[in-house]
Amino acid sequence: LIEDVTYENIVIDNNEQWPIWIGPAQQSDSRDLCYANPCSLCWPMVPGAECFGAPRSQYRNIVLRNIWIRNPSGSPGVILADPSMPIEGLLFEDVRVTTCQ
Repeated sequence: LIEDVTYENIVIDNNEQWPIWIGPAQQSDSRDLCYANPCSLCWPMVPGAECFGAPRSQYRNIVLRNIWIRNPSGSPGVILADPSMPIEGLLFEDVRVTTCQ
């Protein structure tokens, strides 16, 4: 259970990976570094790599407040849970993503 967590007053500049990640850790416990357990280290860059929500993992009351993501290299984030245990009470308050023109 991950519950009652607040991230606030954060500025992220020129990130190389996802500045916001709520979900299972990307990890490998086998010789196959792209094996999803539950989320492949290779996902989503390598075709066929998979990332699943962690079974029996619950996320509740997560707040992201006053977050500024500047010039992200790709997607501003990942939010992923197991379908049988959906995230409850996820709040984004004044979360901004900006890019240089």
